[in-house]
Amino acid sequence: MLLALMLIGCDPDCGDTSRMDGDYVVWSHVAVTDDLITGSNSEDYPYRDIFVNGWSEWSLKYIPSKQSFQLSIDGQAYEGSYEPDPDNCNNFSLVFQGTYSTDADTAHSFLWQGDLSYLGVHIAGTFTYQDNWTDLATGIQGSLEIPSGELTATLRTEISQGSATDTGG
Repeated sequence: MLLALMLIGCDPDCGDTSRMDGDYVVWSHVAVTDDLITGSNSEDYPYRDIFVNGWSEWSLKYIPSKQSFQLSIDGQAYEGSYEPDPDNCNNFSLVFQGTYSTDADTAHSFLWQGDLSYLGVHIAGTFTYQDNWTDLATGIQGSLEIPSGELTATLRTEISQGSATDTGG
């Protein structure tokens, strides 16, 4: 039986997709120069306040019946479509959209698309991001398209156990 599993290419490190469920501390940032970012009023875009450019907290829960993830970013709920890589079960695409509200009183109608890798207690990869945003205090509106960003996520239990390294000053 073991030989049969080895012959069909079963990866012993891959289990149920729910192995990625949990609470993560996420660092993401724009990975291109400003001239490659397109949109209107991009000079007024609140980069410091949005989850694609800085620290955020994500929770993931796999929903097998929908082949999707329930996700929460900074307490705001979304559902993301999940597409595993047919050649490597630790690589996958995640796509989600919705409205994100910031503490700085801005609202963002966005589409996030990522190509990610599950690395045990970490998830890492690249993403693209589209956003139509409004500053609710001033009425300023704009749009933004980021062609490439990078994301690194660490499972929260790993941080509380002291295995993540703080490189801050």
